[in-house]
Amino acid sequence: MAYQPYLIFGLSGSRFGIAAAVVQELFLLPALTPIAEATAEMVGILNLRGHIIPVIDLRQRLGRSRQPYTLKHSVILIRLHERSVGVIVDEVDNVEFIAESELAIDVGSHLTTDAEHAVTAGLAKHDSQLITLLNPEALVQGSSMATGTARPEPIDANIEGNEFLAQFSAADQAVLQNRADALINQSESESWVGLTALAIVGLQGERFALNLEVIQEFTQIAQVTPVPCCPPHIVGNMNLRGEILTLIDIRQFVNLDTASTRQQQAVIVRVNDIVAGIIVDAVFDVLYVHPGDVTAVPTAIHATDNAYIRGVVRDNGQTISVLDITQLLTHGELVVDQAA
Repeated sequence: MAYQPYLIFGLSGSRFGIAAAVVQELFLLPALTPIAEATAEMVGILNLRGHIIPVIDLRQRLGRSRQPYTLKHSVILIRLHERSVGVIVDEVDNVEFIAESELAIDVGSHLTTDAEHAVTAGLAKHDSQLITLLNPEALVQGSSMATGTARPEPIDANIEGNEFLAQFSAADQAVLQNRADALINQSESESWVGLTALAIVGLQGERFALNLEVIQEFTQIAQVTPVPCCPPHIVGNMNLRGEILTLIDIRQFVNLDTASTRQQQAVIVRVNDIVAGIIVDAVFDVLYVHPGDVTAVPTAIHATDNAYIRGVVRDNGQTISVLDITQLLTHGELVVDQAA
């Protein structure tokens, strides 16, 4: 059974999800600059450390009426194909792993407008809730302007010339303005711009992080066919919807005991033209970190240098080793040769 991570958020009492891999940043609603003659869904633009980002109202993108904004609204920044768009939502929940078996095929009866059909990738029944899964490609392509660059100048707080700010009280305007200024002036180490999404997995009681960009999906391991004359870390082949995948055991390469254990889950990764399954004990969560949060490996964790561990991150008091999947699959003893 395959499953994918989605960021779950709320809008008008309904639950929505978008692929976690395309989420670049999350922040509370800041002051925005309206654009003359923009489409109804285009609320305005923001200056994010010198990058001009269009921000849309998801309600109107779905063909619904715009509702008043509050300080509690959030913006999800989506980045795909070198284009970015901010999406205003009511609240952001967390990342959930949704199984392929939870996806609903018939979505027609749940969608009321053509606009909803245009941006909906599917529906999921997850934890007794119905979640509408959005198509990030449609959201990004639907934004009426491309991401650009600008000098880091503050949003014009002139209420008479800014219809977005004019709907708020003076106190709320000050809060929004401060948020906008912070997004402009944050240093790279303080900002969430350029976040890396890491999938957290378990191996023999230890936690490891894999860059979500190289992960194709997560799946349960079904029947495994052994491959003759292969090294011990090549577990065998598995049929995943007609595609033959090589399953690999990375424990010896991260200094873990290689004693036989039950093989239950695999992370399907793609690096260049290589597709392989990495066996894990469990998949826990998706963690968003700034590259600066990845620090050197403490000697107490790995007594010897390991070319396949590029650092560690901390989460809820736990130390998590960050794996270099590209190095694992393309260099050294673990090279996966799919032509063999």
